[in-house]
Amino acid sequence: QLRKMNEEIAWIDTYLFGKAPDKNEAFKEGSPLALALKKQSAKQDNGLYGERTGKILVPELIPAYPDSIAIGRFEVTNAQFQSFDPNYQFPVTAANQPAVVTLSQAKYYILWLDKQTGKSYRLPVGEEAEALHKKALSVAAKENTLNYWAGYEITPEDVAKLEPKLESFTGSWYMEAGSFPPVKIGKAELYDLGGNAAEFYGREGMTYGFDVHDYVDAKAENKTIKRAKAGFRLVLDIKE
Repeated sequence: QLRKMNEEIAWIDTYLFGKAPDKNEAFKEGSPLALALKKQSAKQDNGLYGERTGKILVPELIPAYPDSIAIGRFEVTNAQFQSFDPNYQFPVTAANQPAVVTLSQAKYYILWLDKQTGKSYRLPVGEEAEALHKKALSVAAKENTLNYWAGYEITPEDVAKLEPKLESFTGSWYMEAGSFPPVKIGKAELYDLGGNAAEFYGREGMTYGFDVHDYVDAKAENKTIKRAKAGFRLVLDIKE
């Protein structure tokens, strides 16, 4: 009854008073369509995420806090990393997936990108990583982690029972960047913070966030941990 009344009011506003409706009742925020439309704003070059600067594909960074920092919309992708290392190989279908590399590789990539662009990129530092990890924890069970792959609310005991099935899977665990809704850090909407690949910060190989193979227990301590390989997201100090 209420919907019918609203439709009649909208009809009167539109056709008698020439006022366009403010809201599309058929469109649902948070739907797959809404996610796809939102992701369209990400910069791309021939289907690859990032910006083309000369011959190289550069990650897109977006301002998070005024007169402070910009941060990568996505983790550095395989295609972007290959601009730095032509010998870096991956399946063609994985071009927009996160580059999972060593800390040394990530650092050399940043040094190379600095020279190519004249900017000074970096990894997140301690306090930034703590804030990112806290935000990651709030969404991780619903992003690309073991929780998602299980398809139900799993327990630590379930993880052990799932092990044989996990070992038998030979496909790619990682997904294309932006496969799940973004989260907000300041003014920036960031993708894949809760899952896909954990991300390096600082100088010691510590990571925040969660990897696709991680089981996320929201009740546990869930500290940042050290990893041999991980993804990474760029930060740029800015002044507006």
